[in-house]
Formats: sequence, structure tokens, C-alpha cells
Amino acid sequence: MPSTTRTKVVSSDPTDLYSMRFAPVPYIPTDYNDNSPYKKSVEDVTEETRYILEEFIIERATEDGVDMGLVKPIIDVDLSALPQYRQIQQIAHRLRMIGDELDADQRIKSMVDQVPINSPYETFSDVAKELFCDGIYNWGRIVTLFYFTYKLILKSLRDQPSSILHVLVEWTVRFVKEIVAPWIVCKGGWLVVLRDAVPQSRLTTIGIFLNDHLLGNAVQHREVQGNESERFLSYFKSRGGVTYRQGGIASGFHRHQSTNEPRLFHLKGRHTVRLFEMPAIDWSYISRGDVYLLDLNEVIFIWNGSKSNKYERLQAMHRAKQLRDERGKTNIVIIEDGEEMKMSKDELKLFESKLSLKDKKLNLNETIDDNDDDTRSDGAHIKLYKCSDESGTLKVTEKKVGPLVKSDLESEDAYIVDNGAHGIWVWVGRRSNPKERREAMRNALGFLQKKGYPKMTKVCRVIDGAEPMEFIALFKTWLDSNAQKGLGKTYTKGHIAKMVSSQFDVTTMHLHPQLAAATQMPDDGSGKKEIYRIEQFKMIPYPETMHGIFFSGDSFVIQYTYNDQQNSYTLIYFWLGHHSSLDEQGAAAIGAVELDKKMNGTATIIRVVQDKEPLHFMAMFHGHMIIFKHGKRSGFRNLQYYDENNSENDDTYLLQVRGLSKYDTKAVQVNI
Repeated sequence: MPSTTRTKVVSSDPTDLYSMRFAPVPYIPTDYNDNSPYKKSVEDVTEETRYILEEFIIERATEDGVDMGLVKPIIDVDLSALPQYRQIQQIAHRLRMIGDELDADQRIKSMVDQVPINSPYETFSDVAKELFCDGIYNWGRIVTLFYFTYKLILKSLRDQPSSILHVLVEWTVRFVKEIVAPWIVCKGGWLVVLRDAVPQSRLTTIGIFLNDHLLGNAVQHREVQGNESERFLSYFKSRGGVTYRQGGIASGFHRHQSTNEPRLFHLKGRHTVRLFEMPAIDWSYISRGDVYLLDLNEVIFIWNGSKSNKYERLQAMHRAKQLRDERGKTNIVIIEDGEEMKMSKDELKLFESKLSLKDKKLNLNETIDDNDDDTRSDGAHIKLYKCSDESGTLKVTEKKVGPLVKSDLESEDAYIVDNGAHGIWVWVGRRSNPKERREAMRNALGFLQKKGYPKMTKVCRVIDGAEPMEFIALFKTWLDSNAQKGLGKTYTKGHIAKMVSSQFDVTTMHLHPQLAAATQMPDDGSGKKEIYRIEQFKMIPYPETMHGIFFSGDSFVIQYTYNDQQNSYTLIYFWLGHHSSLDEQGAAAIGAVELDKKMNGTATIIRVVQDKEPLHFMAMFHGHMIIFKHGKRSGFRNLQYYDENNSENDDTYLLQVRGLSKYDTKAVQVNI
């Protein structure tokens, strides 16, 4: 990107920004790599940083519905007039995609909101230094720096004069020049971010930086693929376990596109299933000691190794049935090792089209993996280390070799519980200083290398007073001050507790935000609704008699208002039917943003796709939600879907009803 003269902003028309925001994703070039012939200097990267940061701010502000008149003082260059604007837009768009994922975490948003704005430079300096204090550089951390700058700008718009806005940009650019720019130069310049951004860097940033520096009161779990903790795996039991698919790393932050290609899965786990997709369908990836699923979409073959255990065979059958139920037209064929010829001719022909029996003897992997993913530690060699900063220098000293008791932990310090290859735990006392909290986690990670433990060893950081049961189980005795003593309070025959009704209490959700987050239910859906349907790219009020009736060829915008004991809140859903056109979907998104602007940006905007409706969305219609086929003729690309008023199937249709209560029930039209 050549150097250019900086000029004053010519245009900041919000309508142009909206069209930019909802336009299709720009073309992303793929011919840039670390060996790129483009040579950049620190000065070049610094100048590009300013332009990219300003474009990043414009896109984020537009997405959040911020008044562009307030943002004008920040942008002192007409970016669209620059010859390299196309590249700037592409890079900023990629960074904004990563920033959007950060913004989706409400816990992180809450943390950032608590950063004091009365000392912005000190806060910014501490955050920036903390991000790169370990000497590790990646695009995820750079995006987090941009994200944090943008959040400080939003906070300044509310609390401080606008003169500080430009200063925040200058601080960011200066920090990049002095600390990060040399790394960007070595990578080949900013263009490399278009193919080099890796999601893992973002997760590292969230876990260590935001938690430790801003609040430090959350429980942190470090999970490694294939060696996840039981707690992590338990979250996916209802979905049949965890499935590991090939790819994903080189694709950056692009969404996974499902395909119908045949796949070979290796099943592991006696209690919680894990499916590992094999790199290819070949006998060399199959062992007699395990169970495999050959998924051909129409048929799922379960191949049971002759030395596999009965528990994994049972889990394979359950997983195959779940896949069959999801698809509806899939057959299941069970094959025992050595009995492949007992299949029918059609089944054998289909199986051999992917796994020829002639190659079995030659390529079958005879190695048997005896590792049990449900093993337990006896805790015989557990060790406790104390992290202390009393002398001004952080020291990690061994305090005790198990068994451990709760009294070994003091709230003034941080501790590392070393359980060997079964896991490393960091316990942070509520009165420990920030340095001890940060360095305790870093020292735990250092244990993995120093002690020679496997890289997949689990690492968890817990807080004094919020210890999970897995941590408490490592101690011989653990008595809380509020723990029940003896039998507790008992009841005689004449004083049995009364039965109470289980009516939904809206205030419960406001008093317990964790429960609301887990159930995705801010209230019981009895608030006020205003529904609009997109017709000819405009929001047309939807008759109240039609509330709850949707069409797969349409897009809808729903403004929902509810109250707690003190305040009023608004949610804006925009619902996208499977067969609605892209232009209608864009109009729905713009309409949702416009409604939010009318409310001064106080509403929460939620994108909902047909068949992926959250629990609260269905609860708004109290069990009367119906999705019909077809829709209004309004989009340029959905002319094949005719108006529901002219449907040939108005008189006769078949509805599939799902749900167990008025909070999760809906009906969907299916083919007769």
C-alpha cells in the first residue's frame, strides 16, 4: 500500500455505511502468504494501521447503530478516496468479523463496561501491555486491542468530551508502531490477516487477558481436543456427544459448510461419546480394538472390531440411531469384524465401494488402543505449590505432597494443585494481589513443559469460594462455613412441607441472570409484541390475528418489550425463512437496526433463522407458532414461491408438531 496524503473526511453518510454493512462479504484474495514479495516497513504498517483501525471503527459503529455524527471527529481521512481502500475494507471486514464474535459474549461485554473511563490512558496502557506481555503475537490479540479501543470510544461518547476520541486512536496507532508493527512486517504486512487469522488466538485472549485483567472472578478451563474434561463433555450428552470434523484451522473464521460427502468416524467413550473423523476412508485408519461409523448419508455402517468393548458398541448404535432420526431416510447396517460377507448383495456392494475387502488384510491397523478415556486418578502423588509475592519477586514453592485439606489454602495467596497428567489446577485466593493471580495461571501452564506432562493435560483456574466439585474431590476434607452439620433441619409428621404451584415467575430471571442465560429466557414471553413482515423491502405491520404464523418464504421483524420490577427492556428479533431471498433478509436486518436507532440503541438485536428459534422466541407465542411454506412475492430471487393466499394447498396441509410445553412448542408444514 503506497503512502498517501491525509485529507479531511468528505462524506460520512449513514445510509452509505448501512449499505456497506449489509453488503455481501467482500472478495478475499488468497495469493498472500509469508513469502509474499510485498515488502513493508514499520512506517508503512503504521500508516495502514490508522486507516484499518478507522475503517474497523466505522463498521463496528454502523453495526451497533451509533450516530455517525458522533464518530466524525475520529475519522480525519476520506477512506473511500484512498487508492488502497479496497484492501483496507477487506482487512477491516475480517477484523470486524472476529470482533463480532467477541461482542457476542455478554460476559465479556459486562467486563469491558466495568473498566473505569476516568483514567483512560492508564487503563489503555495496562490493557495493551497485558495483551502482549508474554511476547506472543497473533491476529486475535491485535483484534482484541482494536476491540478494546472501540469499546473505550463508545464509553467516551457517553461520559467524556469528544476530544478524547481522536486521542484513543492515536494511542492505539502509537502502541502498534512501537510494539506490534515489527511482527506485522515479518509476517508480510496487514494483507496476511486475510488468510492467517486463527480462532484459537481469540480464545486465548478471552480466557487470560479479559478475565485476569478486568475482573478475575470467573472459573477458567483449558480444554484440549481429544482430552476434554468430563464437565466439558457432559454439556454435549444430549446431542450425542462431541464430533471432531476435519479442517477448520486454515479456514480462519469462515463458517463450516455441511456437505453430503461420505465420512469415516472413529468412536471413543464408554459414557460420553466422541466421534473423530478420519482423514480418509481407508482400512489403514481402522483398528480391531475400536468401533467405526461409515456414514454414506443414505446408509450408516457400524463396523465393530473383534476386540472392541461392548460399551462402545452400544454407544455407536445410539449415535447411529440419532443420526437416522435427524435425517429420516437413513438405514443402519451393523457389521462384525470378519463377518462382512454376511451382508446382503446391495449392502456389500455399497460397503466395498468405499472399503474394499481385498485391501482389509493388507491395510488393516492391527494396533489396539487400550487407553480408557474415563480413567481416574488415585491422587496418591498430588502436590500443592504456593505462589507468593511477599518479597517483591514471584516465587513458586512446593508446600505439601497429598493428601490435601482445605485449610492448606490461604485466601491471601494463589496456589497450584499439581495432579500430574490428570490435570493442573490454579486456586486464586480472594485476597491475593493481581500479579499473583496472573502469574499463577502462567506458572501452571509452565508446569506442562517443565514437568514433561503431555500438552493435552487439562488446566483449570478456580476462584476462592467458587470451586467446582472436581476440584473439591481432590481434597481429603473440605468443609465450608455454611455447610450442613449433622442431619440438618428435619420435619415431623405433622409439619410436612406444603406443596406449592410451579408457575413461571418472571422476576426469577432478573434476580438470577445465570438461570436466564442458561435457559435463554429473559421472561416468560408474555410481554408486548409488534410484528412486521418484509414486503417490497419495507416493514409492513403484521395483523395481530396472524401473530405466530410464519412463512418460510418471508422475513419478519419482531419488537418485543418486557418489564421487570424497575425497568423496561426491548428485544428486536429478525426472523429469516429458509426460502426468503437475500435482499429480503438484508431488508429485515436493516429494519431491525432502524428500530434500535429509534430507541437510542438501547434494544438488543437478535438474528433468528428458521428451525433454529431460541426458547424465548417460541415462548412469545405460547405454543401457537406455525411455519407454513411459501410466502409473499417481494424478493428478486424468490419468485418461485407464490403468495400464501394463492397456495394450491390452502385447504389441505400436514403439520409436524414438536414441543413439551407452551414455551417450546411449534408446528411446521411438511410434505403430504
